[in-house]
Amino acid sequence: MSLTEVMPWIIPLVALVIIIAAFRPALAKATSDTQERLIRAQREENANLLIKIGQLQLMIDSLEKEDARQKHVQETMRNALKPIGIDISVEGDFVRVVTTTLPKSVTTTLPIKKNPRKNPRAQASNQGKQETESVDTQIDNPDNTLEEEAEHE
Repeated sequence: MSLTEVMPWIIPLVALVIIIAAFRPALAKATSDTQERLIRAQREENANLLIKIGQLQLMIDSLEKEDARQKHVQETMRNALKPIGIDISVEGDFVRVVTTTLPKSVTTTLPIKKNPRKNPRAQASNQGKQETESVDTQIDNPDNTLEEEAEHE
């Protein structure tokens, strides 16, 4: 093989090596920039997730306190009603009410109504509004309640 036969292959090969060498720093910089952006995005996501975890932990703590309060309220109601002959117990999805003051003991079992709670805060807000509306209705129409009582007498 002579130099004239190899020369057509050497020139494009050398040109290719020069082109690759020229673009290598730019490619390395682009790769480095992309990697830095990815690391920054992951750190931001981790920080956001840590904030969300903290918020959820606070919500769990609040719900645990509310659960303890509800249990205390239920126990207080049971203790208050027991002396007058009413025994209330919660058994799974049912509430059992036993009345022992009548000549014959009466047991009533009622299912606990399931309340779908999509957003507990919104529901609590709506519940407060409903309670306010019912109180407002009673206050706005005090004469109606007196007339109804008079009709029943």
